[in-house]
Amino acid sequence: MKIMSLLSVLVSMLILSVVQVCCSSSGNVTPARVETTFWIPEIPPRAEYKIECTTDMERGHLSCAEEIYFKNNTDRQMSRLAMSWAWRELGTFDMNLNGKTIIPITIDQQETADSSLMPFDLPEPVHPGEEITLQCRFELSNPENKMPSQMAIVDWYPRLWWGLETHDQYDVKIDLPTDSEYILATSGQRIKDTGYYHVDNARSFGLFLGREMQRAEAKAGDVLVQSLYTPKGEVCARLLLTTAIDVINFYRERFGFYPFKSLTIVPGMDEPVGGYPVATGIVAIHGQENMSERPESHWRWITAHEIGHQYWGEYVMEKDSPGWLWIGLGIYADREYSRAKELPPDHHQAMMNRYLDGISQDLDTTVARPPEQVANIGFDHNNVVIHGKGYSIISALSCVLGKEAFDQIYRKCLEQFGGRRMGVDDFQSVCETESGQNLSWFFNQWVRSNRILSYKIASYESTIQNGRYVTEVRVERLGDLEMPVPVEARFEDGTNQLQFTDHLLKINILRFESDTPIENVQLDPKHELAVADLTKRARPQNAESMVQNLSWTNAGSKVLKVFQAAKESNMASEQQWNKLGLVLFDGQYYPEALEAFRRCAELAADHSIWKFCAQVWQGHLLDLMERREEALICYQEALKNDTGDVMHHDQYQMKIDREWIQKRLKEPFRR
Repeated sequence: MKIMSLLSVLVSMLILSVVQVCCSSSGNVTPARVETTFWIPEIPPRAEYKIECTTDMERGHLSCAEEIYFKNNTDRQMSRLAMSWAWRELGTFDMNLNGKTIIPITIDQQETADSSLMPFDLPEPVHPGEEITLQCRFELSNPENKMPSQMAIVDWYPRLWWGLETHDQYDVKIDLPTDSEYILATSGQRIKDTGYYHVDNARSFGLFLGREMQRAEAKAGDVLVQSLYTPKGEVCARLLLTTAIDVINFYRERFGFYPFKSLTIVPGMDEPVGGYPVATGIVAIHGQENMSERPESHWRWITAHEIGHQYWGEYVMEKDSPGWLWIGLGIYADREYSRAKELPPDHHQAMMNRYLDGISQDLDTTVARPPEQVANIGFDHNNVVIHGKGYSIISALSCVLGKEAFDQIYRKCLEQFGGRRMGVDDFQSVCETESGQNLSWFFNQWVRSNRILSYKIASYESTIQNGRYVTEVRVERLGDLEMPVPVEARFEDGTNQLQFTDHLLKINILRFESDTPIENVQLDPKHELAVADLTKRARPQNAESMVQNLSWTNAGSKVLKVFQAAKESNMASEQQWNKLGLVLFDGQYYPEALEAFRRCAELAADHSIWKFCAQVWQGHLLDLMERREEALICYQEALKNDTGDVMHHDQYQMKIDREWIQKRLKEPFRR
């Protein structure tokens, strides 16, 4: 739980007082309100970027002129804006509006502030419905003052900053010397008449420069697909190109469209270990020069995988952090391609196994956790949770709802959130609307808890009744995650039947009738579920690790056993007592939570965030227990230990700071 978010820091540095100006000296006239603060629209205006660049490849130098146009489509004027430029400390930048120079505001660089941000005041406010075009010039140089053999460049241009990702339009011209050894790829498609690379509705505009490379290209309908390669990587690059054409055509048929007019595949690292989305319209695939180290199926799968993220991540942007949702939905796309092309399921099973390995280590794999908590996690959260569990959640949901219903949800999300950000609450809402079901039981268990899916076929027995075989299959739930699981019975005549268990029952007896004897029974026949083997699960060795592995929400009654173990061992970590107090609060175990926070306060240093928060939470709990006078004392003590920092509890949409406490002094805390 880290303390102050970047957005909070920036806004606090940018805010000035609101000036009220009287418009008349006679009569009672309402003063006009002049906005002089930075603020973020709910839907930021769409910008159009026009950038022209000249290059000095020997020095790795770009010199650019940039125009940024947008229309204020809000009902509120804008007087202060902000730019973001990752290369700010390595380049030069100037900006003007209608010939008037604009100088970014100098702000004190606090520890959590982003040095790439440049807030600035406009010479005149942009009123609702008005348009402006900012004129910028900037130069940037490679810090080593020379160019490597290949280079992917993102965030290379100054852009408007709104605190969240947006879709914008780009027209970019980059002049390479005619004798240059480099080949250029961009996020846009080159317009022959103008020489500009154009892309619309793009999250970002990336560049790739490669020395002594070749380019292969082909069309997938109206989408230009290119593959850049070295002579040694040509065979692989051409396979990737052919595969990309097939993938785009498959996705277009499955989802109804492809979101961009161009796609470029570029080389990545030397080792064939996967790939990544460089920017809108550009994906990197590693190890192309070492193609023989992986089977052909790997190269076809990784191509489908990276193209899937052009839908999820580039076209539909992620609202939540960490971004497991767009990862999971992207993997679902390449899984469906792999199934259709009969590629081995190894890659998808491997991702699911990463999550199952985390369960075997008794890790807390709760997905819905604030970034401040994730930053302090001591295991490979990216592979275990974001990729492993993220894909497992989407796969389980498609299994529960069925392929046809889930595909309808999938297409609806693309249709509804293209060019926008989508978070888990948005996704759940679409799932519920399209399926006609309340799915809180699914999302609460899979996303907001550390519950584990574990079922087994305990036994099955067949009898002959009225000339037919009747088989009863006993399925037992071993874990604490409750959901329907598919069970398939296969018979000697080659037929099969599929039934789902009832998620409300710990023990299900499924009845199958057939003309021939049963051959075998299988749980999860399509391997769509991350079913854990609890016999492989490690157990924590001490109270501190037991607390660390608790899910922050929906932990259930097992938190009481952990609380008892923590007391018996005199656990000496204020941070773990803080977490334990929050988990106990979540389960409404208020007396136990109060004791946990008291122990946290005793261990914490004065004027520390842990002391501060422990005293605030004691006040909360005392309010809930109708002990108001004691609660007020705790709030007053917390003020004495206020560090000026903020503690976020995103699972409850709470932000604890001095203002929060002052409100609690007037109004008791209510859940």
